[in-house]
This record gives sequence, structure tokens and C-alpha cells, in this order.
Amino acid sequence: MCSIGFLALAQLPDVFLFGVKNGPAAQLLGRGYEKLNVLHRWSGRGLWLMATVHGSLWINKYRQAGLTSYLMTTKPSLGMAAYGTLCMIVLLSLRPFRSRYYQLFFITQ
Repeated sequence: MCSIGFLALAQLPDVFLFGVKNGPAAQLLGRGYEKLNVLHRWSGRGLWLMATVHGSLWINKYRQAGLTSYLMTTKPSLGMAAYGTLCMIVLLSLRPFRSRYYQLFFITQ
């Protein structure tokens, strides 16, 4: 269960590397930002998927143990807030939302 959280964490550098316009990934691979943007989007979606599985398993673990009050303490609450922000970014980055509400998408990024 913990290793899924590490898989999500391990995707963070990819999301940042492929999201920068003139970053080291573009220079090393000899590709433009437009070509690497696909990798940026899929890395972000993979991060979201791993974070979803990780959070679901942790919540289920504490629910089965009868420790649901622990979920309201600081650490899990901050994790759920970060996950909510990640969900908002993923939702707004989907093509229908991004094309229709681009200004909102741009502000949230």
C-alpha cells in the first residue's frame, strides 16, 4: 500500500520536467515543448491514478480498523486537501474543460 504512494511520488519529477517549456528534458531529447506536453499530461494522469489508489487503500485500512477519527487529524486532512487540488487540476486539464474554460485552466495552473 505504501509503495503505491511512492509510485505517485516518483512521477512528480516527470510531471515537472515535461511541463517546462525550455527545460532540460526538451534539450536532452531534442524535442519541442509541444511534443513533450503529451508526456506531461500522461505523467499527471498517472500521478492522479496512483494517488487515488493510495488514498483509497489508506482510507479503507483505517475504516476497517475502526479508526475513522484518525482521518480528521492534520496529516490525513492535508493529504485529502492536496488530493482535492490534484483532482481539480486533472478535471480542468481535460480537453473539453480546457478548451471551453481556458482562462480558468490557465489561472489554476
